[in-house]
Amino acid sequence: MQCPKDSLPLEKSEYKGIDVDTCKKCHGMWFDLDELDQLEDQVMDNDELKSSVVLSSSPSDHKCPKCQTNLKSFQYRMEEELILEYCPNNHGWWLDKGEEQKVLELMQKEENDIERIKKAEDKWVKQLWRMKNKNFFTDLLSHIV
Repeated sequence: MQCPKDSLPLEKSEYKGIDVDTCKKCHGMWFDLDELDQLEDQVMDNDELKSSVVLSSSPSDHKCPKCQTNLKSFQYRMEEELILEYCPNNHGWWLDKGEEQKVLELMQKEENDIERIKKAEDKWVKQLWRMKNKNFFTDLLSHIV
């Protein structure tokens, strides 16, 4: 396989326990179809809580290392600052140097947001339960009068 950016041969390597193909010149990485999910799983492994990955795409000038079809570019998880490329024939994902770390950072942010929402919902449920309690209204009326 050849690098989509500079056409040099990709070399097998390991990133965070995932077998990927790396370009020694540009340091980009090819993740096979399920390997991007494995990367995301480093931070969040509950697929039901993950949002859709590709909502819209645009043509790219770079070729898939496996089938030589033009890759497509997309905003990863609707983040304008992170544009990734993928093979429309479901062979995988191309990440330029440093984008793998941005993927992990975005997944960590999403995980933190989900945790914050869960905590807020738990507090709200407890507050509603307290409001149903007769003592709550008695206490509230005693402060008004």
